[in-house]
Amino acid sequence: MRFLRRALRRALARAGYRVARIPAQQIVPPGALAAQGIEAAGSHFPVLAAAVARTAGQGPVLELGMGDYSTPMLHLLCHDRLLVSADNSARWVARYEAFRSPRHELHFVDDWDRFVLLEARHWAVAFVDCSPVIRRVELVERLQGHARFIVVHDTETEPDQVAATVYAFEGVFARFRFRTDYRVFKPFTTILSDESPFELTAAEAVR
Repeated sequence: MRFLRRALRRALARAGYRVARIPAQQIVPPGALAAQGIEAAGSHFPVLAAAVARTAGQGPVLELGMGDYSTPMLHLLCHDRLLVSADNSARWVARYEAFRSPRHELHFVDDWDRFVLLEARHWAVAFVDCSPVIRRVELVERLQGHARFIVVHDTETEPDQVAATVYAFEGVFARFRFRTDYRVFKPFTTILSDESPFELTAAEAVR
């Protein structure tokens, strides 16, 4: 059999064809994904992009807390839908002033309690990554019933980052019908919904 394969390759080579062996597909173990690393401030990036892509054509997107990872990415992905970005830092709002357009609203929020736009629409995706972190619990509570997917950053529960315990995330998260934790990169990101589950692949759902 080996002789026949070699003879076939030689014959194909004389005819001008080159035969290359295609290696079997290698399955990357889930643990290797986290080892590749990603800066902590951007650990939400993959799942937030996926949430926006999965809701294409289904409504506007809300960003509570602007940043160098989320804001440029959302600006690009939401070119054909409304994106509302808000932050309680005038510096962050000014940083992306060039993005302002009829399709991308920028809002400086002096007091999150008075940010009534949050409940004014039904959002396809609402991203919660604002400061101070302790306010995120209240904002998630207000978003319930007003968004298909709520993506919350910094929901790490391990001893080195106890945000979920300190800021009482778990109590409000338990009120939602569906919860998915994206744990490929730290700090973790949680996706909440009362409308539909957010499915992850086996590699993405590492623990």
